[in-house]
Amino acid sequence: MMWMSVLLRAASRLPWQIWATLAVAVVLGVSAWQIDARAYNRGFAASDASWVSKVNSEIERQVGANGAALAAARDRIRQLTEAKEVRDATIERLNREASGDPNAGRESLSVDGVRRLNNQD
Repeated sequence: MMWMSVLLRAASRLPWQIWATLAVAVVLGVSAWQIDARAYNRGFAASDASWVSKVNSEIERQVGANGAALAAARDRIRQLTEAKEVRDATIERLNREASGDPNAGRESLSVDGVRRLNNQD
């Protein structure tokens, strides 16, 4: 506690101009701190608004891209389904013709069987 009394005695011997200068420096420091905090908050708000708009535009872009990809996938599925139906119909027709072939039990292909396989359209 002794150091406290020494400090207070030394402080009481300082001229009033030093105390006034110290008070002005404190006021200016607090003011600068407040101005900086407000500027930081304004900058943060502007940055946040910019970030939100960029995120929203990216979400919209992704939704559009996903919609286009889904449309392309649906179209490709439709094409593949049509090709599968044609293939299945061809297989069914060839199986039907093969079962009606009088030479179906032979170990080699008949002339009609070769013609049937060559006309797969």
